[in-house]
Amino acid sequence: MLGSLALSAQASVSLTSTSTTYAQNFDTLANSGIQALLTNDSTLPGWSLIKSDGKPGAGYIVSDGTGQFGSFASCRSYGNGTSTDRSLGMIPAANSNWGSPAPAVGSVAGWIALDATNNTGGALGAFTLSCAGEQWSSGGSNVPKTLTVEYGFGSWTAVTNWTAAGAGFNFNTPVQSTSPLSVDGNTTGYMSGLGGTISGGQ
Repeated sequence: MLGSLALSAQASVSLTSTSTTYAQNFDTLANSGIQALLTNDSTLPGWSLIKSDGKPGAGYIVSDGTGQFGSFASCRSYGNGTSTDRSLGMIPAANSNWGSPAPAVGSVAGWIALDATNNTGGALGAFTLSCAGEQWSSGGSNVPKTLTVEYGFGSWTAVTNWTAAGAGFNFNTPVQSTSPLSVDGNTTGYMSGLGGTISGGQ
């Protein structure tokens, strides 16, 4: 499972100066009901859900970490009950929710991607990315799962070289279990202080 950042010529998040700060907390995602559609680069401007076959994800399910699997989508709007404090997450799996044909076990299931456009009028030599991770469920395995952050330059579909940002950016699940269970992503499943500076921008 990968989280990706693309500095693109076409995107909804505009970086207009070297002091531009962009933040996203996902609190505008649905917090009630069962499922909701997500239109790439619209529901959350600049953000996209991409399946392993390159096609957009259909949407997401509102969840508190229970009822992990569903046929509608494997993306989630996570939070406690109907709280408006939300997070966007995935349950990666080797099934048709993640592409056709389904991704192989152990391969990348999909991406949560952010596109940003450099509208500063000059090159960005570096940029800083800060983030926190939340785990809301454990799939019944004692093996930690990793959300890997990568970045590239160009429109999402045209990026040919994705670069791993480094271990300090990655989210490793803090809770493992031998049986499926829900995890409170605001407490035991929470990890802050992720990120750092990425050099070699455009």
